[in-house]
Amino acid sequence: MSHLLPRLSLTLALAAAGFFNPGILPVAQAQGEARPTVRVGIVTDRTGAFAEYSRDFFAGAKTWFDEANARRLLGSRRIEVVQRATTGTDANATLTAARAMLAEDRPALLFGLPGDAAVTALCTDAQLQKSGLPIVSPLAGIDAPAGCNVQFSRASYAQEFAGAIRQLRNMGVSRFALVTPADVAPALRDTLRQQLTQTAGSNVPLVVWPAGTASSARGAALNQVQASGAQAVFVLADSLEYGEIYNAVTERQPGTLVVGPSLVNPVTLSGLFPTPRLQGAVLSQAVPDPTRGSLAVVREFRQLFGKYFAEAPTHAALEGFIAARLVVERLRTGGDVPDALSRGTATKVIDVGGMSFDYTRFPARGTEFADLAMMRKDGSLAQ
Repeated sequence: MSHLLPRLSLTLALAAAGFFNPGILPVAQAQGEARPTVRVGIVTDRTGAFAEYSRDFFAGAKTWFDEANARRLLGSRRIEVVQRATTGTDANATLTAARAMLAEDRPALLFGLPGDAAVTALCTDAQLQKSGLPIVSPLAGIDAPAGCNVQFSRASYAQEFAGAIRQLRNMGVSRFALVTPADVAPALRDTLRQQLTQTAGSNVPLVVWPAGTASSARGAALNQVQASGAQAVFVLADSLEYGEIYNAVTERQPGTLVVGPSLVNPVTLSGLFPTPRLQGAVLSQAVPDPTRGSLAVVREFRQLFGKYFAEAPTHAALEGFIAARLVVERLRTGGDVPDALSRGTATKVIDVGGMSFDYTRFPARGTEFADLAMMRKDGSLAQ
């Protein structure tokens, strides 16, 4: 429970800036000098599966947006953040908030939408698609529907897990399995299994984790995992489901590596399960270690984040910081805002403090960066 005090300090700091009040701008932005603005629309998850990750992501993003305004990186223009919050990650609630924002706040882009379902809902909504509004840096690992104006700034699930396979093979791990909850779309899990099989060079069995708590059904799933002989099990799930599957697999097969995607949040995990029990949990990460490292963007992030928040930086906050820098760098090219931000017309190769995003190689995402981190006994990550 020791993590609650730092989390509270971050929440209070953001709330004091008006960051969690729907439709309210931070005071410094609302009362600042009159300059042409670029409105960044943000929908946050306050209480659902993405609450911790969303809060940290936007703390990191706000750090850079404020800094960009202070440095006048956009010349006469300034970034103005408009925000609406939902209680949970329900895609319909996110869609409703985005529609209201589009009608009332008229943002130039939607930034950092929380979750796969939100991206799918907005990409298939006639009103949002007719507007042509760019969706930038959503917190999602799925591929967006064809024709949707989305620019990611993180690896996909397939890229993350493929990168993990390459790292683990260098450590002598050669047998893998994939576990997904029953509510994951069959097309997504089948495609992911095929991609991982191709990367691994051998069959990666798929095990569907049953809904509910029936011990017989879960026992059957665990039997499948054990029969596969997997040394490492990839789990495509949110923080709660990952924690449940991790505990079940490692209780049955101690020493098995259980690898989750980067959107599994270690702070959320630590609040749901006894931290010592999670020691050894392996999570992919979409950004470098925020607490150390020589990249210029990481050093600058630590310096600026420390000015505003009295707590240790997190991977989610660094991801938000980098995503915000990408937005600012695109806008610095000048010209029409939609063109600067839209998929297909945005700047193709952008260096952000030593971290390169190449949309010529990875048209939708710009990167395939993924690194593995392991949870320590105290809940922190060793990357």
